[in-house]
Amino acid sequence: MANTGGSSVFAKAQEDPFRYACRLRTGESFSFEYAVITGEWAHFTQCRDMTGFPEPMLQTNPKLDRGLDVRVSEIIWMLDSTS
Repeated sequence: MANTGGSSVFAKAQEDPFRYACRLRTGESFSFEYAVITGEWAHFTQCRDMTGFPEPMLQTNPKLDRGLDVRVSEIIWMLDSTS
């Protein structure tokens, strides 16, 4: 498994698909179902509840089923189970 920066939630999100959430350093937050870390990038699938993202992006992609890639160093916190 890739480096999760010590986050047990991040480690769990790579093995147990469920509802998780995270917030980025720039203020955006979203929920997701599964994460895969490859090097310095995290790929999140089934993204929902997108907050703080640019409006044009949200209008064309209100949910990102296929995923969103985020640099791991940009993640501030992660939450286990948003439901």
